[in-house]
Amino acid sequence: MALSIVVRLRDGRYDAAGRRADRAEWPPHPARVFCALVASATVQEHWDALRWLEEAGAPEVWACEEFTQARREGYVVANATDKKASSQHRLGRSGRKKTRLSAEPVYPEFAVVWPHASPAPDTLKVLARLARGVPYLGRSTSPVTLSVVDEVVDERAEWTRFAPVRLGEPAEFGLRVPYGGYCDQLRKLYAQGERSWNADQEVPYARPGVAPPEPPARSVFTELLVFRFASGTVKPPGDAVVAVTSVLRAAVMDRIGTDIPAEISGHGADESAHVGYLALPNVDNRHADGRLLGVGVAIPESLPATPMPGCGGRWWSDRWSI
Repeated sequence: MALSIVVRLRDGRYDAAGRRADRAEWPPHPARVFCALVASATVQEHWDALRWLEEAGAPEVWACEEFTQARREGYVVANATDKKASSQHRLGRSGRKKTRLSAEPVYPEFAVVWPHASPAPDTLKVLARLARGVPYLGRSTSPVTLSVVDEVVDERAEWTRFAPVRLGEPAEFGLRVPYGGYCDQLRKLYAQGERSWNADQEVPYARPGVAPPEPPARSVFTELLVFRFASGTVKPPGDAVVAVTSVLRAAVMDRIGTDIPAEISGHGADESAHVGYLALPNVDNRHADGRLLGVGVAIPESLPATPMPGCGGRWWSDRWSI
């Protein structure tokens, strides 16, 4: 057995924001389809079926490679009130310019395929009912029709397979996927009024049989700023790397303020170099204990040396302390 979710783009358009601000999302991320099913869930049997699906592993995505990108611009009225706002039609509110990017694939169908999944008949029925209740995918401006079958769907001539790759294998890009505990994370974020992407997990993908482009021979980083922890203080343990680098990244973005470039935050910079946030452990010496001696910020060559609020000269000037 297997499981396939076939998505037909009713208007031939896929409206969904990509990781990069200048590109629409394509191929579609499996987590996007999963979240659409979650939005249709209302009773316990729905959640039971979705929890089975989140444990089924990272699926393949079958979609055509060729697509065109459409761009639309307009003004969106802000929800928050502002006494200084000057909207003529909605007093106390302001309008912000928004750019919407859409992918318009040559073939208006794609499939999310779990080749080795074996859903129970009741689970399959529930997933099929959830799929029939999904009105759109991404934004509400891209209506879809979803169908669920317990087999590997017939592969269309226009489709290319995008499959998850194993550790050590070359990858072309990352796609967000469901995972064990994803439903609980989504429900928690919803209750807190937070965005679903805060629960994202990305898996590397590639087209089977297609060699990825050769990586550049030299490093993309040209500068490394090092900040050491004060002498005589207790240093963080080595297993605190993620926590420490997360705090470092938050401190850098807080220093910059608003309008943070993708090269700084990492969001939307999948195809370009972005700042690296590093923890520097005490290793490779006779007294090494793995504790963190400091942190580092690696600056990519492509990052423009643009002055930012609160920073003299380049924002990463050596006069700047975190």
